[in-house]
Amino acid sequence: MRKVMGAEAVARLFSWARAHQLPQARLAVMLGVSESLISYWRSGKRVPSEAAIQRILSLVEGEEVKDGKENGKARQ
Repeated sequence: MRKVMGAEAVARLFSWARAHQLPQARLAVMLGVSESLISYWRSGKRVPSEAAIQRILSLVEGEEVKDGKENGKARQ
């Protein structure tokens, strides 16, 4: 189930990133992960964790997630 949800979240993330003209490096900073992990998600070599899926969905759905923080608080 996580694999399907992760693939859908990643597809939404990259669609959103294209629409906002955001490079992969910026996505990594915004989600609090490494740029190489973003690359693995894009290629399908890795699936985002449940926590990462939630951060991705928060980002693309317009909740405040900036530089690895949610709503101004450091993520855990």
